[in-house]
Amino acid sequence: MNAAAYLLATGEDGATALECGAERLTYGELREAVGRAGGAWRARGLERGERVLVFAPDGIAWVIAYLGAIWAGGVAVGLNSRLFERELSVVLSESGARFIWCNESSRVLLERLLAQVTDPPQLVIDAEWIDALQALAPVPAAEMADDAMALWVYTSGTTGVPKAVIHAQRTVNACADFAREVLGLGAQDRIYASSKMFFAYALGNSLCAGLRLGATVILDSEWPTAEGVAEVVERHRPTALFSVPTLYLKMLQAGVAARLAAAGVRCYASAGEALPAAVRREWRAA
Repeated sequence: MNAAAYLLATGEDGATALECGAERLTYGELREAVGRAGGAWRARGLERGERVLVFAPDGIAWVIAYLGAIWAGGVAVGLNSRLFERELSVVLSESGARFIWCNESSRVLLERLLAQVTDPPQLVIDAEWIDALQALAPVPAAEMADDAMALWVYTSGTTGVPKAVIHAQRTVNACADFAREVLGLGAQDRIYASSKMFFAYALGNSLCAGLRLGATVILDSEWPTAEGVAEVVERHRPTALFSVPTLYLKMLQAGVAARLAAAGVRCYASAGEALPAAVRREWRAA
């Protein structure tokens, strides 16, 4: 199987797959772009099982580069674009990554850190990458064993240095079960996670589940704040929101909770830490 191909097998060609700010991409366009990205990674020499670090804020280009690496048979590794140099140095030295996909603003930092790494990965800058994709034809997805690596998710490092949690191709087989069976979400829904895509919470429940359902996944390149989440919700009108207790509390304190309900959110999920009973009660009331 191929985890990226599995995630992209459901959505209707003309249905909107991704939204980020003013950008929109249909499932047909996303499948073609990921196929091109897979070809781009192979043309650069990416071999099966080699890691690609994705180090940039969330966005449509992020998703294409990430899924493209898996499509090509590589292993995608989404990283916090705000990692401290110490944690990033650990990842660079122990991951054995072949490439780092990043934006221009990260270039100076990465070049300085890579100078300290033996056999450093190659930098791929997003603007140059996007231009190069247009000249390529899509390639078939690499057929991989079910237990072959598809992606790594790094822990936050709060209990020590960040640690890579390895996920096999088959990990995505059940990615939509919670959304479908427990929350009742489907292709008609619009899913938004306030957490960033390098977190397993957002990656699994928003990107992976949303794509497998054929739903619309809403992305935000900015770091989440109470007002920022409210603005994204009012602009993109998600029907399901995945967030964390701390941010739900901040939205209550900022007085923006009622705006989310008015914008059409019908399902709120909370995870990442314990949800205090008082916050749950106040949120329901709001």
